[in-house]
Amino acid sequence: MSEMQGDCSNYAWVLDHEMALADETSTKATAATESGQSGPLIAIDRWYGATLSPDADVHYVTEPEKGAHIPDSYAGLFVFEVPQDGVYRVSANQRVWITLASITGQRIDSIRFEMQAQCKSVFKSVAYPLKSNQKYWLQLTAAQNPEVKILITREPTKFSRRH
Repeated sequence: MSEMQGDCSNYAWVLDHEMALADETSTKATAATESGQSGPLIAIDRWYGATLSPDADVHYVTEPEKGAHIPDSYAGLFVFEVPQDGVYRVSANQRVWITLASITGQRIDSIRFEMQAQCKSVFKSVAYPLKSNQKYWLQLTAAQNPEVKILITREPTKFSRRH
């Protein structure tokens, strides 16, 4: 984890697209607290200023691997879909546990992640293989603040690393 304590220039991934979008104004969105609410639909390539609820008020779509039921933490649910099959990144501007699930609640395994704790634009980014024409749940847990910025982007066709 010591290699993940740097600033934005320390990312091994090329996150130029995500960093450029970070300069734009974010769209406000309030997270759902249970799957029966259907969740706010969020778009690709747009930062959202997400308002989360106290963890105790959120009914998870799927139990997170980590970060569930932490006292004084915040959580929430969003729905999204992607326009093409491919690998997509979910990025956040602060420490938060990110879990993706199918609309029926089956967890989607990530294929890689990276974070740089001193980067104020993109604290963390997690990559997932996703299919088009399907809705997914984005579940955020273990946030230390009720406001977190999130972004979903398509990874470049050829995964690239800086180093």
